[in-house]
Amino acid sequence: MKVEEEELQLLEQLRVGGDFDQLMEYRTQLSSHKCLPESVWKTWIQDLVDMQSDLNLVLETYHRAFRDNLYVGLAREFLAIIKDHVVEETMDLSLAIEETRLLCRNFGYFYLQGHGFWVYLMELLVKQNKIKEAQNVLETALAIPLKGSDAIQKAAQALELSLETPKAVSGQEHSTAFKEEIASYENALMGMKRVLPGVGDEHLKKAWISYLTFLLREFTDSTEEIEVFARATFDRAVADLYLHLDVWLLYISFLNRKGIKSSATLDVSQKAARHFPDNHQIFLFRFRCLEIDGPSQAESEANSLLQSGKLDNHDAYFEITSHLLGFYRRFSVSDDVCSRVQSLYKEALTRLQQINSMSNAAYSCLMTAATVLAKTCSLVEDALGIWDFILNCFPFSLETWMVIHDLLLSFHAVRMQSSFQIHFLNMKEVASCSRCLYILHCSRTFLNWPKPCVRIGFCLNFFMELLMM
Repeated sequence: MKVEEEELQLLEQLRVGGDFDQLMEYRTQLSSHKCLPESVWKTWIQDLVDMQSDLNLVLETYHRAFRDNLYVGLAREFLAIIKDHVVEETMDLSLAIEETRLLCRNFGYFYLQGHGFWVYLMELLVKQNKIKEAQNVLETALAIPLKGSDAIQKAAQALELSLETPKAVSGQEHSTAFKEEIASYENALMGMKRVLPGVGDEHLKKAWISYLTFLLREFTDSTEEIEVFARATFDRAVADLYLHLDVWLLYISFLNRKGIKSSATLDVSQKAARHFPDNHQIFLFRFRCLEIDGPSQAESEANSLLQSGKLDNHDAYFEITSHLLGFYRRFSVSDDVCSRVQSLYKEALTRLQQINSMSNAAYSCLMTAATVLAKTCSLVEDALGIWDFILNCFPFSLETWMVIHDLLLSFHAVRMQSSFQIHFLNMKEVASCSRCLYILHCSRTFLNWPKPCVRIGFCLNFFMELLMM
């Protein structure tokens, strides 16, 4: 979510006024629900350094900033602070290595600036006499297409590091055309940033999208390092254009396409949701990331968004409701799951009656609700009520009839108790009301259907099964 100009002005007034406690309180409050610009984080950290604040507080503030966006300028300042503390021996060497590893993980794949982080990590590891780990870092760094690869090799020679196997060296040997293409995109981006804001975000966005599309096309059969490089490039794109929804959606498309499941993916979903908390496409991506590792949080966030009234449109509401219903089918996270499902579909029906229109998203939502009620909760009567409502809207929906057919046969196959046969009789009434019109519809479309006799035979057989129950 964007920080408003008035909020930035208030921050500056508090800073100039010298009320540090109130300034810190307002910064903390603002950063809890909005993404702060890099300039605000820089002044925040500079204030902490000037007041000789505890080092752990400075480190935590950097970490909070990187949770908003991967600000590479801020990262280079962070690296400089680590170097100063190591020289002054005011930071434990193990802590310095840990923080530098984090910087390499987040920024070491940045084409122009990434090499500096790897070089310093190697220096720290050699200083701690961890030669094998330093060689592993060298191998990883040389497998990434960075502009500063030569600087990494020179640093390795100065540190008397060498690669034990030729495999690592071959990882560095990307095709000349690939490296030249990356260099051309990077140089174009660098040139455009020099003349901003004259160029404008839209032109910068076009350049980024062209670059990202190239990477999507090239790394199909690439190494893990190239895949991580591509992901880091997406990170840079959203850091530059974090207020542009379509760039975030392109990143999400990339992660979905690769099937990447990691803590980094969850971080991306969290950052995107902070910038666009009410966008249902971003929320659904975050929901899928959370539903395995944090099902309770996924459920809580979905319910909060549905009740907030801030969704883009009615279809967005039905789509999220459908996903939440499907979630209840896969994860029975509580004993009252059936009552929650009932509450959700009743709210969906209420909204549907208000808009007086049945879209594909609404249809899918109701069908999911009926399936969950029938299969997960064994509330067949409620499911039949929903199917009756749908069939009144779409009396000729083959999909609906096929779903009902499969569910009823599954109940029949396990010889459900006699109480369920009452529900089957209710289904007979629904079928009796619609079967003539439905068979007539099948006859009218006889010539347009592939293998029409098979399909009509299936329909007739279906109704016979219903009426014989």
